Amino acid sequence: GYMNRGDYEGRMTIVLYKHHVEQNRIEEQVNIPVDIPYAVLNEKINDFAYVSDKDVFYFSLAESIYAYDIKSGKVETIAKEIKEENMVLSKKAGFLAWQESDGKYEHINIMKLRNKKITKLEAPKDKCIKLLGEMQGNMIYGHASKANVADMMDGTKIIPLSEVIIATIDGKVAKTYAPKDCYVSSMTIKDNKMVLRRVKKGDSGKYIATSDESIFNNQIE
Repeated sequence: GYMNRGDYEGRMTIVLYKHHVEQNRIEEQVNIPVDIPYAVLNEKINDFAYVSDKDVFYFSLAESIYAYDIKSGKVETIAKEIKEENMVLSKKAGFLAWQESDGKYEHINIMKLRNKKITKLEAPKDKCIKLLGEMQGNMIYGHASKANVADMMDGTKIIPLSEVIIATIDGKVAKTYAPKDCYVSSMTIKDNKMVLRRVKKGDSGKYIATSDESIFNNQIE
């Protein structure tokens, strides 16, 4: 954030330090000047920042995902124009996943941070796939019938998911949740549980909110 003293006094920067515990000192690894307000920067960078065991610093900023090689000092743009809700980083499993913000929901991009290998998780035929988040190293996503996708009053799309899948990035499914007589519209993670926001079709054919469903981490395990 804003530096009030030292070499970068008066600037707004992202600085990555390495803490040497035995010598009780810090060593600067990365310094990236930015022009983003502190409140926005602080909220974004804390949720999406990771240093791999190969000294690559991954972070997101202004709807883009970057990889900064600490040894060479080079920055690589992994993806651009990705909305915050369409990107996920798992420090535990060492992967990041994202979806293009084109509204098609055709696939999910998955990158293993150890080797930067990118694979695509495709949607089944006649269905959409939506990235929801991650929990304890598992990726969470859902499927929806293309016929059920609808536009909201504000122009955004609602993707009513008929099933939610919790799986490893290698495809091993830990749990599948398929609600009866309703759909999952979104998800939040609080402490050790997933809270699934659900909707159902009203008499007019429009989607209306119904009760939430919670899934705890021990249920997944």
